[in-house]
Amino acid sequence: FSGIDNRLADDQRTKALDTAQMRDQATYQLALVHRAQNQPELAVPLLVQIISSQQPTRDLGKKAYQQLLELGFVDIPYPRSSGEDQPPNSSQSRDIPGADL
Repeated sequence: FSGIDNRLADDQRTKALDTAQMRDQATYQLALVHRAQNQPELAVPLLVQIISSQQPTRDLGKKAYQQLLELGFVDIPYPRSSGEDQPPNSSQSRDIPGADL
């Protein structure tokens, strides 16, 4: 309907997004049930599916990623603190003996 009736297309897009959000919420709840039942092999694929759908930057994606971290499926926390990605300050390296070699 895009190009024919933009209001209808926007309405359908909004409904699709709402439906996807509800699906991902239900999937997350199911993953938590599997975790509670000590079945991580069933929880991990569901959590990965949520991250694929939601992205790790959205609230539900962050929760899913945190679950994967707790399960040991990923090693690096997300989001990282801002200082972790920055190279060491050059003034700091001057204070270390042998750093200028």
